[in-house]
Amino acid sequence: MNRAFVIIGISWIITAVAFAFWRIRSGVAESMPGWLKAVFTVAIGTFLSGVSLIARNAPPSAGGGITQLLCVAAYILGTGAAFVLWHRELFEFIASPITSLYDGGSEQVEPKPFYARARAHRMRGEHGEALEEVQFQLRQFPGDLEGWLLLAEIQSEDLQAPDAAIETLHTFLASDGISAEQRMLALQREADLLLFKLQDRAAAKVVLERLVGEFPDTEGARLASQRLSHMPEAEFLAESRSHERKRLAVVHHEESLGLTDDLGRSAMPVEPDQDAEIQKLVAVLVEHPDDWEHRERLAKLYAEHLGRPDLAHEQLERLVLTPGQPERQVVRWLNQIADIHVAEPDGLPAARLALERIGSRFPGSAAAEMAAQRVARLNLEHGGRKPTPTLKLGTYSNRLGLEGQGPHRPLRARLPDLAPDPELEVPEGGSDTKPTA
Repeated sequence: MNRAFVIIGISWIITAVAFAFWRIRSGVAESMPGWLKAVFTVAIGTFLSGVSLIARNAPPSAGGGITQLLCVAAYILGTGAAFVLWHRELFEFIASPITSLYDGGSEQVEPKPFYARARAHRMRGEHGEALEEVQFQLRQFPGDLEGWLLLAEIQSEDLQAPDAAIETLHTFLASDGISAEQRMLALQREADLLLFKLQDRAAAKVVLERLVGEFPDTEGARLASQRLSHMPEAEFLAESRSHERKRLAVVHHEESLGLTDDLGRSAMPVEPDQDAEIQKLVAVLVEHPDDWEHRERLAKLYAEHLGRPDLAHEQLERLVLTPGQPERQVVRWLNQIADIHVAEPDGLPAARLALERIGSRFPGSAAAEMAAQRVARLNLEHGGRKPTPTLKLGTYSNRLGLEGQGPHRPLRARLPDLAPDPELEVPEGGSDTKPTA
């Protein structure tokens, strides 16, 4: 019994010391911290263990029964105290599956920059305020690429200061901790500013070549390579920079093309020299071998103009075998190879092989499923592309039913007022032989 009272006393001492320490340290009335709740819970558990010892050691008499009743009351009191301490957390735990559907739960929201105010200032024409708002957000989130790009856009588009925008991008590129994707996007944006704002074609080319050199075999490097092969000329950049409206010259057109001697052939547009175009495409691909657009055009000319599906297949195969190509592009090129071969009389096996390569290279993808469906109907597609045979018609008389000894002659004899048939009249000085069927 004495042991039980010692345990109860210790629990109260722990509770008093913890509460006094909390009030002295906080100095103000505030919600109870978690550590203090834990101390109180330990004290309550110690108190209840002491009460249980007293209840077990109570004598089997009337006094012992009263003691046990008091122990039950103490148990209820201790359990109620623990419930009061933890009721908020208990209710939140029970109701969290439902309340999280509305308030998002207790998961902490990751802090992110907020550029809506800056965009609102831009829409109202308050470019200085927009610039200050973006700079304020960047002071809190210095590594946010969206903010740096927005800052450069305001400087170049709204304030007409492309040099300041390029300097902003240089500041971002010189910072530490930026990823490769962020660096590639910043370099692409710098190339845009140099090319379309400053018309510095050489500097833009240097930036794109730098991107290709720093990040080889990446999506950004492939995009930069395509841009290098399609770099606009200086004349085009000068025209795009000038704000003068072009004058449209009205060209005289022949109104009666069908009445001319050549039936309008001289007024028809002249078809381009496809042989010269092939030579030009080959020269471009020597300088830029990774140019997708020109190589696809060359393959099309090989197949349709020269009738060389083997050369067209070779051009597209080179694109397919280039490492690191995007999946959608590889699928498109393999489908083009199938198109080239399915148009040939004996190209069905090669077309099927090209489509089966899609399934083996990208198993389980939507492109593989579509390729399998096309393989299933490839025979119909191949048959539908066969040339339709030309039906030659003979020469027939347009009075076939009125020739010969037809049944209309007796009828003509019974109708004397009917005009004579010119085919039955005998010309003067001619033979009196009647035409026969």
